Amino acid sequence: MQKVMQEATYEAMQEAMQSNMLVCADNLAFLPRLAAESVDLAYLDPPFNTGRHFVGRKGSLAADAVFHDTPAHFAVDPKVAAHLAENFAALTAWLKGMAAVSAPSLIAYLNFMAPRVVALHRVLKPTGSLFLHCDERTAHGLRGLLDAVFGHDQFRNHVIWNYHAGGASRRWYARRHDDLLFYSKSSAYQFRVQREPYAPRTAIARKNIAKFHPDGRMLTDVWQISRLGNNDKAERVGYPTQKPLALLHRIIRGSSEEGAVVLDPFCGSGTTLLAAEQLGRRWIGCDSAPEAIAVVEARLRQQCPDTPYTTAPPPGA
Repeated sequence: MQKVMQEATYEAMQEAMQSNMLVCADNLAFLPRLAAESVDLAYLDPPFNTGRHFVGRKGSLAADAVFHDTPAHFAVDPKVAAHLAENFAALTAWLKGMAAVSAPSLIAYLNFMAPRVVALHRVLKPTGSLFLHCDERTAHGLRGLLDAVFGHDQFRNHVIWNYHAGGASRRWYARRHDDLLFYSKSSAYQFRVQREPYAPRTAIARKNIAKFHPDGRMLTDVWQISRLGNNDKAERVGYPTQKPLALLHRIIRGSSEEGAVVLDPFCGSGTTLLAAEQLGRRWIGCDSAPEAIAVVEARLRQQCPDTPYTTAPPPGA
């Protein structure tokens, strides 16, 4: 179920928030069109600054997907940079400081991310939270960027998503985790305790059994969730950076309630949107690649054919 929305109705639709929304656009052009303080949870899985070009798996739903994760694609409009310099002096000073000690590729990446993080901060409700997905290449820089925008006192967790897939090296420890940087808009953020089963060999003395929760232990900041593999055919769509639904289910359950608005400004294969739909949340997805939007719509048709959502042309189209 789908409805095409004209650009002139962005604000009216957003004010009512009666519909899910899927937009093909650069998120930096789209985010300013959203109402301030209208989003409960933002999850973003942006480029990782890998220096690589990604393509979808042949013969898959995402066979036509192509995107570039290189410094050449992190160019910043001079007008955007000037706006940051004029209105966010502390952030601009931090970026200049980082430029003195960091690789040019990281600085290009941080300059690309900075205005997007500022835009996301604006649309989050006071009770809202943000999860930024990254890895060891950029986690240290993005922590500083988020501190500069959200405030270091709004940092909540540096979650480690640990998985078993991946190669090994004789020159360093095997890299088998991603990083999730969890920040809130204020101290009044939404958070729900989640639990997981105790380890199989956890010994519970009879005198202590009342101290153990029937649903298991509270989650820590290290999450053991498998990456999608060849055996996950029912979920895997061939998108090169697709994340598992189990990961997004955990984030959404912990930081939002039913009916909340979940935003993914780099929605890629649409996992965040599908997870939000399955958990009874409303969602907004944005991606600059038409091929990614096509994958999202195909997944929605296959798994949630009755889900209403609104599509829109890029701002200014």
